Amino acid sequence: MYFCDTQFKADPVFPSIPEINIFSLAFLPSDDEYTLAILLLDLQGRLQLFARDIDVESLELSTHCSSLLQPTIISEKVVPYPTESPPQLITVPPDDDSAEVADFDDAAFLGGVLVVGGTQILLFDVASKQKQEKQKGKLKRLEAKKKGNDATEVAKAREKEKERLNRRRKPKASIDWPWSEVTAYVFGPL
Repeated sequence: MYFCDTQFKADPVFPSIPEINIFSLAFLPSDDEYTLAILLLDLQGRLQLFARDIDVESLELSTHCSSLLQPTIISEKVVPYPTESPPQLITVPPDDDSAEVADFDDAAFLGGVLVVGGTQILLFDVASKQKQEKQKGKLKRLEAKKKGNDATEVAKAREKEKERLNRRRKPKASIDWPWSEVTAYVFGPL
């Protein structure tokens, strides 16, 4: 994966990614920023889904998880053998009319990402602007506690951060998939 900034440089730029054992990457639908969903096998051997924002100016990925998609652990029941049959991420675009009603209706579908390649297909939706602001506020408070002088508060803040990263979140939708792996997909009219 590389970004090519043709306006200033002719050479491609390769951003650093701190994660290892990445199975799949997908861009998430968003109006204001570029966000990359990442599906990986973490150091504990768990399948994890999260997202990072892309800073277009510096051509780097953010160090914190994006508020657009909450990090989650994918159950071993859903993808029992990720190294033998690697799961994939598929971007799901938002409904055509959801942008107009997103500020007023929590039921509006703003897009998301499918996790395919196991016994189920899971849909995780992106967060609304309100939910993103709430998560950014929580992150800001957590970072302030981590920079504090009280050692017990710092320890609690680090524990809370680990807890948030290790949560299993419920997908917006799921369907049992008893067949073989998904090899192709099409969005839009045929």
